Amino acid sequence: MITRITYITLILTCLALCHACTDKEGEGRTSVGGQECEVSLQLIPPFQTGVNTRAPLTAQEAEAAIHNVYLLVFDGKGKDTSKATFAYWRKAWNRGTAAAVANTYQSTLLAAEDIDIYIAVNIEETLLSSLKEDETWENLQQVLQLQTKPANIGQELSNNGLPMWGALLDRTIKPGDTFIQYSKVKLLRSVAAVNVGITAQDFVLKKGHIASAAQTGYLSYNPANGTEDSNGNLLFTKPNMPATVAYADYSYPLAQGETGIQNKFYLYENTVGAQETKLILEGSYKGGTSTFYPLAFHKTSDRVNKTPILRNTKFNIIITNVNGDGYSSLEDAKKGEEVNMEYKVVEWNEQTDDIFMDGSQYFSIDNRRDKVLMPRDKGAIRRLRFTTSYDLNDIQMQLKGGMAGSQKDEVTEHTRFDLQRVVENDPLGSPSNYFKVINKLDYDAKANDLTAIFEVSVGRLKFTITVTQTEQSDSGWDEGYDVNQEV
Repeated sequence: MITRITYITLILTCLALCHACTDKEGEGRTSVGGQECEVSLQLIPPFQTGVNTRAPLTAQEAEAAIHNVYLLVFDGKGKDTSKATFAYWRKAWNRGTAAAVANTYQSTLLAAEDIDIYIAVNIEETLLSSLKEDETWENLQQVLQLQTKPANIGQELSNNGLPMWGALLDRTIKPGDTFIQYSKVKLLRSVAAVNVGITAQDFVLKKGHIASAAQTGYLSYNPANGTEDSNGNLLFTKPNMPATVAYADYSYPLAQGETGIQNKFYLYENTVGAQETKLILEGSYKGGTSTFYPLAFHKTSDRVNKTPILRNTKFNIIITNVNGDGYSSLEDAKKGEEVNMEYKVVEWNEQTDDIFMDGSQYFSIDNRRDKVLMPRDKGAIRRLRFTTSYDLNDIQMQLKGGMAGSQKDEVTEHTRFDLQRVVENDPLGSPSNYFKVINKLDYDAKANDLTAIFEVSVGRLKFTITVTQTEQSDSGWDEGYDVNQEV
């Protein structure tokens, strides 16, 4: 007997499938007799999952928001991506708004062997209209050029989000398959971001300027321009740009009450050289008239060598000291070198670090804090490095409400784990900060305390570290942590 609820569910499911089967956006060739399969994708945007503050961070949420999803299918020609040719594209739709299906999208694809599925997120559908069947991968890059001006990306952030791109390579959908689920598909942002905070005294920031911003960029990335780290994250080493690029300047005037610039400056990739991108800060020193301070982009610990603007990177620039006036005009600052301004850059690749900004303050931590996997052995250790502008004494740790444990000095004790904040000098003499997680017990499959959630707060920022003990031993374990050496 079919209940009323079951009947309604069947109707809704049929309607969804009918939509997919009749809405053949961009379909090119048919494959294997046109047999179709429903596919579901769980998309993972680069974002600080689970982070919150004691005040809403709606702009950070907007950076991770997904507004539309398109699947571009290529005949993969085996494992040689360079020989792949475009077949068709389909739109995907969200399965719901509940937490269990957040960022989960579904569509229908044709059964075929050796296909490459590219995921385009937050783009204008008109970009796809010029794609032609049998288009090569290289031609695809040329066609899928983002045209939104950098000056407009930040202004339209809440409505449009940021363009993102992902890939599922060398996949097969067999005839007869009715449902395939792809989980944890990583997305990379097609733009870089720039934030500015001020800790310097006697300086008031009034306006930020971007000089020589590339006006277009590729939606997609070239895997040859990146390398994978030990966790499979793709880190880029050089920009992937169109052959011909126009450049322009744009500005952001600070609103009343703002002391820094956040979620306003987004940039397409650009090289270092004659048309390199510059950040120019306009402000007053010791109450004087406004002057202009040009800043180049550097890596975190490198103020000598400039770095190109790379996709999926966030430059968090902290102005630490101002020693005098800058240039008298914006044009002079564009041509000039850095003057009278000291700063540091916390460069953040959005796959490997979580960084939280609160005005002029920041806290950056290894992004594996969301899922710290501990081996089975008592005494095993994991380390989560962090850097921060806050006073270390301001860092507070506790167990999430309802969990048994205690607090003693700089150690939060759980029944199975200890979380310790450690500050030490490395062999070169510079300070090294990290959280150390220690197993207090051997693994017990019957135990009900195999997972602990620690809450860390500093200033207005608040985040969690989730720790789970597994059956695996230290032997052969490699997650990029030091596991056998006591600190």
